Amino acid sequence: MRSENRDSSARRAPVAFVLAALLLIACAPEQVGYDLVLRGGRVMDPETGLDAVMDVGITGVEVRSISEEPLSGNEVVDVSGLVVAPGFVDLHAHGQDPFSRDLQVRDGVTAAFELEGGAYPVDEWYAERDGSWRIHFGATAAYGAARVLAFGEDERAATYEAASAEQVGAMQETLRDGLADGALGIGLPLQYQPGASRSEIFRMFQTAAEAGVTVFSHIRYAGVVEPESSIAAVQEMIADAAGSGASVHIVHIGSSGLAQMPTVKMTLAPARRLEDVAPAMRRKGRLSVGADADITVFDPETVIDRATFAEPALPSAGIPHVLVDGVFVVRDGELVEDALPGRGIRSGVVDAD
Repeated sequence: MRSENRDSSARRAPVAFVLAALLLIACAPEQVGYDLVLRGGRVMDPETGLDAVMDVGITGVEVRSISEEPLSGNEVVDVSGLVVAPGFVDLHAHGQDPFSRDLQVRDGVTAAFELEGGAYPVDEWYAERDGSWRIHFGATAAYGAARVLAFGEDERAATYEAASAEQVGAMQETLRDGLADGALGIGLPLQYQPGASRSEIFRMFQTAAEAGVTVFSHIRYAGVVEPESSIAAVQEMIADAAGSGASVHIVHIGSSGLAQMPTVKMTLAPARRLEDVAPAMRRKGRLSVGADADITVFDPETVIDRATFAEPALPSAGIPHVLVDGVFVVRDGELVEDALPGRGIRSGVVDAD
């Protein structure tokens, strides 16, 4: 009988040990390893107002944790003394080529868009960059190109002559095709098409309203001389937006407004400007859990532009690290040549993976 009890106790002991071990594991703090941890930087998020020294844990393309406690990761990069900020979003980047792109990323830019001039054909423009771009990219449908096509590719006439009703309709169809291919709005560099009538431009706004996108406009006039003043040009944009129901974003308002700037500025966060039409932008322009890991790390004491008229291609200094989708594209102040994680941002696309 005693032997049976001893055998029974011996059999129960391993079970009790296993249960105790499982209980200890369940009660222990969760240990999560991330692909990459940025350790001890001053984390700044414009959306929440966060400004504190913390660790940032990144897995894949996403920020997974922002913590006051040290995080563990497959790779840990010490960024103490540096600012960890969302990557910068540039809505007005004409330089959509590798040379310009690589200067932009050295400025901390992780997404650069051609929204004033736009692109044509839109689908072809995106295809040229897919899989080979260092930062995120996107474009509007180009009104200028649509006008040239409507005038039979006669650029002089497309610049200076008034359009017929049939030509205006042709422009609208070209723009609709571009919007169907994922263009982020309509690019309207109006000052370069002085032949365009006000009624023609209103039709372009109506096309934007139909698609629920924004018109990105270089206004008709610059300066203070009436009636061709920047105030009159801005009033035209406001009237067209109000009458059509489309939204309008006036590009480089500072250089167009000149001395009339106190009357005409406007500032909007660039990611929010695009996120209604391109939901992928809802995870950019901020640094929070769930945001895309587009991150710029800079030294607030030394960051500075260095380009001069004599040497216009000098990159900025004081920006040691830039990440796009969790991938270093600038590391220790140098380009990572084979890193090409940039994605095309198109309208209506929730996740651009």
